[in-house]
Amino acid sequence: LGRVVVGFDENSNIKPLPIQRSDGSSLYATRDLATLAARSVWFKPEKVIYVVGGEQKHYFQQVFETFNRYSDAVGETPPETEHVYFGMVRLPTGRMSTRKGNIIFLEDVINEAVTRARKIVQEHAGESSVEFSEAEIDKIAEDVGVGAVIYSELRQGRTRGIEFKWDEVLSFKGNSGPYLQYTNARINAIFRKLEGQEINFDTPFKISDDLEAKLALKLGELPEAIQDAVTKNEPSLLSEYLYGLCSAFNSFYKNNPVLSAEDPQVRTSRLRLCLATTTVLRRGMYLLGIPIPEKM
Repeated sequence: LGRVVVGFDENSNIKPLPIQRSDGSSLYATRDLATLAARSVWFKPEKVIYVVGGEQKHYFQQVFETFNRYSDAVGETPPETEHVYFGMVRLPTGRMSTRKGNIIFLEDVINEAVTRARKIVQEHAGESSVEFSEAEIDKIAEDVGVGAVIYSELRQGRTRGIEFKWDEVLSFKGNSGPYLQYTNARINAIFRKLEGQEINFDTPFKISDDLEAKLALKLGELPEAIQDAVTKNEPSLLSEYLYGLCSAFNSFYKNNPVLSAEDPQVRTSRLRLCLATTTVLRRGMYLLGIPIPEKM
């Protein structure tokens, strides 16, 4: 008798949405509608974005359409609403399921990532000419582990399913968070060797070869990458750009001496390319929430 259901046009392919049980109790939809109404009154947003898994796509169509009807009925202009859905994370053993007990908690993933990262960082520290204290190794391991987990999620297309593999997540060579972090740390090492020397920005900038030209052009693509990521609610577009930037820089660095360049103008120009790269890279990593260790 007390059951309330919202019906929709048959051509809309949206199923009826129950918003009250027969005993008068509420449902998820009741509370979601009330929350949306409250947010509209309290915050007066232009747009409300729900970041929830793709399996809830039809449900949010029901909720948004119901709320738009409610707003029309009370003479209010509703905010724009959008369901920004994402794919599911899979383990090598299959899809995670709380019912089957096949789940991993984020805290456990991060702790495991930091533990694994510490072993890798210790190996790198042993091969490096730079000395690292135990406290520095701990901090770098934490940054690398956390950054690896974040980037592994954000580098994938948002709607795609993800299979979580530790070797890929913590790789220093592939499309990974540690690769971005290591590239930035490599640039920092160049500037530490300058020992406080200033870069002369009055010297005319000189492009020596195609690798430098490719890097310079890539640096100018940051605003477009950010805009695309925001417009499409797709962080992977920014991730893809940063990976391309690091690839362009490392190709340049491998083939073009920076500090040992014989021509002073070329040396200064290459230092300016390095400075621009770390500036752009740090900004992009900050936007993605990836920690930025100063050295590795």
